Amino acid sequence: MEIIPVTTGVMIPPKDDLFGKIKKSKLSLREGDIVVVSSKVVSVHEGNTVRKSSVRNKEKLMQEDADWYLPRSTAGKWRRLFTLRGGVFIGGSGIDESNGDGHFILWPKRPMESAKNLLTFFKKTYKIKKLGVIIADSRSLLLRRGAVGFALGWAGVSPVYDYRGKPDLFGRRMHVQVANLIDPLASAAVFMMGECAEQTPLVVIRGAHRVFTPLSKRSRTEPFIVPLTDDVHQALWKNLKWKKGGSRYKK
Repeated sequence: MEIIPVTTGVMIPPKDDLFGKIKKSKLSLREGDIVVVSSKVVSVHEGNTVRKSSVRNKEKLMQEDADWYLPRSTAGKWRRLFTLRGGVFIGGSGIDESNGDGHFILWPKRPMESAKNLLTFFKKTYKIKKLGVIIADSRSLLLRRGAVGFALGWAGVSPVYDYRGKPDLFGRRMHVQVANLIDPLASAAVFMMGECAEQTPLVVIRGAHRVFTPLSKRSRTEPFIVPLTDDVHQALWKNLKWKKGGSRYKK
């Protein structure tokens, strides 16, 4: 599998033309490629930014952008605002100031729709039929230091591979194993993108063929984003004092 970073020009908030910068880049695509795009440049392309000088209360902005949030008073010594947004556990609703040129950069309002639009653009512009798109961001994980990439939105690819019913090395049938394909690919791409001034918001992943495998009949009926009431880590969530956010991105 190849992971190929692509340099573009700087995206200037509050809004800039990502498609134009991609066309001017050295991006080259083949059938079966996956293009991973930083969520930040997608947000700037869509104008989903807020000038910092216009925000009196950043805390309120984070709360309004969340589905649910935990008050800082419950967050331990770091007093971070933890949020749930679109099925993702993320600090501060994913709102970022880095490379914002005086703006807060919010997540794309509808990441899955944004991924579909990107897929249409790439297929049409580069005359590709078999292609996948992932919109990636990064977050911290429990009991780990540092940020790791994950998929915020995707199109043209399957997010999971279902091993259930398949035999292991010794012939035992698998009963519960479902492999998450989309987040490891996003993580590998974010590793190549970097987190600062690299100007590589695009990564091409070549040779990840399994991600184009159609979902099994059973997987098609199961949501990739698991409701809290059905989450295997429910014991960590259920006793926390979550407050309802504004879910501004759904409007």
